[in-house]
Amino acid sequence: MPEITINVEVFCGKCGAGLCRNTDVTSHHGQDAFTVEPCQRCLDREYEVGYEAGKADTERELNKEGI
Repeated sequence: MPEITINVEVFCGKCGAGLCRNTDVTSHHGQDAFTVEPCQRCLDREYEVGYEAGKADTERELNKEGI
């Protein structure tokens, strides 16, 4: 079987950051597949969203209790 080389660039669909260093080629069900880790910029942004939501929930609970 002939060997074929394909060059692929991978970018974050949310922020456009390059993900080539976050991408591995693996095998899944006998086929080549890409495994892509999220970009750090989007991970940081989602962490902040979760932090702010948790902070707001805590403040609401404290206000209910009159603290």
